[in-house]
Amino acid sequence: TISQMQALREAMQGDRAQKQALIDSFRVQIEATEQDIAAQYAQIETLQKDADAKEQTLKTEVEARTAMEAKRNQTEKQAQEKNKDILLLERESARLEQKKATSELEQKQLIDKLVDESSRHFKPRFTHLANITTLQHTENKQAMINLDLIDEAIERKQKLSFIYNSYGTDRRMHPRRKEPYIYNPYQIVMSNGNFYLVGNYDKYDTISHFRIDKMTNMKILDEERKPAREVKGMEHGLDLPKHMAEHVYMFSGESVTVLLRTSQRSMDMLYDWFGKDFQIVEQYEDGMMDVRLRCNLEAMEYWALQYGKYVTVLEPAELREKLRTDIAEMAARYQEETK
Repeated sequence: TISQMQALREAMQGDRAQKQALIDSFRVQIEATEQDIAAQYAQIETLQKDADAKEQTLKTEVEARTAMEAKRNQTEKQAQEKNKDILLLERESARLEQKKATSELEQKQLIDKLVDESSRHFKPRFTHLANITTLQHTENKQAMINLDLIDEAIERKQKLSFIYNSYGTDRRMHPRRKEPYIYNPYQIVMSNGNFYLVGNYDKYDTISHFRIDKMTNMKILDEERKPAREVKGMEHGLDLPKHMAEHVYMFSGESVTVLLRTSQRSMDMLYDWFGKDFQIVEQYEDGMMDVRLRCNLEAMEYWALQYGKYVTVLEPAELREKLRTDIAEMAARYQEETK
């Protein structure tokens, strides 16, 4: 009926209002829940940031501590290595000192042997070997062996063969030529702190000198050496002091007569270099004097340059002209600006 229909409509409208109220209530609850969730997310994010910051701080502290530990370990390792190096250095120093003492003893024994035996080969006036007891200018570890081989060859009167060397800019010795020198040995001498072998290069008939510390690959040959009387300047034996006075710096070659002018106060210098093998020709009132002596031409050139402040060479003209050229070239170099 109409009344029933109206009652039903009213009931349905009432249910709709209740439903709407229920929906609105749900919406409020949902919004509150969402806000609560958002707040919780924000709190979680804040906590995560705090946790990340603390983790980073902890990581930094760990890295710093690890670095400090590594540095401490490295320092300890370096200290251990340094102590080890110091210990090795001390051991090496002690070894070198022992080696030096042994080497000096061996050298002295060999030199004493050479001095004792020198009279077998030449006049007993020989005194040069007694002046030096160490080989201070050589890198050749075979120098002492060379001395022993040479002494044996002199005693047996046999020839030697060896390679002769010069120093390069690499501070090492290099052969002057591939072929060995064949040499007739007669005497070992000392000059300016170096050992020299006085003898004869087999291709020629004159006296020559070779520094022993520059010799390598030395061998004693089965062939007998050339008799000394067949060598110019040794026909009647070798007057070694005279020979040494005429060959300062151990240059080989024939000697020439030299006239020089120097102060009378230079007598010590003349005696040091030439012994008694010079003649005072004339003395002047101004304290100067003229001296005549015999010396290898090239050696006298070097000697006159060394003592040029105190000595003037008067003769021979060849040497005087050579010195004039040397001095002019030296003066020109000292006038140039250094780069």
